[in-house]
Amino acid sequence: MNVIKLVLLAGTAASCPLGSAGNRDIMEPDMANVDEEMEGFRKSRMAIVRYNVLLELCCRIVSLELKEHPRLPDGKIKYRKMCDLIPQSILAQCPADFRQSYVEVLEGIEKNLSDNISWGGTPEGKEMFSRLEEARKRFSDQYDLEPLMRPLIDWLDGQETRREGESPQEYLKRLYQLKSDLESGKWVIPEGLPGEKPGPECMKSVAGQ
Repeated sequence: MNVIKLVLLAGTAASCPLGSAGNRDIMEPDMANVDEEMEGFRKSRMAIVRYNVLLELCCRIVSLELKEHPRLPDGKIKYRKMCDLIPQSILAQCPADFRQSYVEVLEGIEKNLSDNISWGGTPEGKEMFSRLEEARKRFSDQYDLEPLMRPLIDWLDGQETRREGESPQEYLKRLYQLKSDLESGKWVIPEGLPGEKPGPECMKSVAGQ
């Protein structure tokens, strides 16, 4: 159920006169169901956001590693999968439909590209990329991800910027540390209902509290 419909339903129920104790007995189970659905929606939304932020970071890490070590000893182009860098514990928190419709398709794309870097231009490759984009749009709409993802990606872009005098090895090490901090919860991704945008302090360091 769309979260906006849930909020409207909750607001309508809360504004209705309760009347007798018998009416309260009828209303309260419904409200409990609404609360349970909203909590499930919230958890699913934040799990997808956390996965997407980590995926963005892993994409940068893989790109840097490829730039530093573009080829394997046998001369073949190195291809490391982004999905391999994301812990199963993070993935397990995502809704089953998201894992099946988005993550499994992404993993299939990465596997095929690792076998043949030109695979993306084949009819099969184009079809799978189309499925991935359709799933991305569907989940973005279903969970209203854009208002929360946009400031998070802006924050991540700032963290990913290479610092003056930072060597490639130091840069990569810092990105891996950021990845570890996000996975462990040292950096907390804020929550919010659709339409709410975090401010500049959108990421909060637990260690800094």
